Formats: sequence, structure tokens, C-alpha cells
Amino acid sequence: MTVLIYFTVLSLVFLIGLFQISHHYQLFDAPVDGGFSAKFNWVATFAYLYIIPLIILFSNKGFRRANDRFYSSVSRIMVKVLLVAAFIAGGYIAMFGFVLTYYGFAP
Repeated sequence: MTVLIYFTVLSLVFLIGLFQISHHYQLFDAPVDGGFSAKFNWVATFAYLYIIPLIILFSNKGFRRANDRFYSSVSRIMVKVLLVAAFIAGGYIAMFGFVLTYYGFAP
């Protein structure tokens, strides 16, 4: 329940801020200098606020499953190393996708 509240509040703050930046810097009509920079900084900050908690949640679940399914310590270590590598790669891909979705190809 706490996770749901966190992401709901985070989403509301993010969308309201995104609207305020777009409105204040007139990004749709005649963009003001510094508008795209402010929007990128806003989107990048919230990308971290979304992605890092998700990685923590998924890694917790993945490490618990690795402990339950694998009995030898060598296989547990190997699976955990692979999970960490997968979470790092997934974090980079998620960051790219988040920024591309909400910031786009703006200058």
C-alpha cells in the first residue's frame, strides 16, 4: 500500500510540474530560453525517483527467489551477479525510455 501511495503522489507531482513548466516557458507556442533545459532537468530528476525504487523492489524480490530456488552458494552468487547486471542494464533502458517519453526529441 505504501508503494502505491508513493507512486501515486510522485505521478501527481510530476504531471503537475510538467504542466507548469510547459505553461510557464510557453513550450508549445513560442518557447522561452531555458524552457527545454528546465523540462529536461524535471524529467531526469523524476526518472531517478521512479526507476531507483523500482529497481530496489525488483531486486529484493529477485534475491529472495534466488535464495529459495538455488541451494548451492556458487549458483546463488552467480544468479545474484546476473540479476545485478540485468537490473543495471534495465535501469539504463528505463531511463532512456522515460526521458524519451516525457521529454522527447526536444532540443
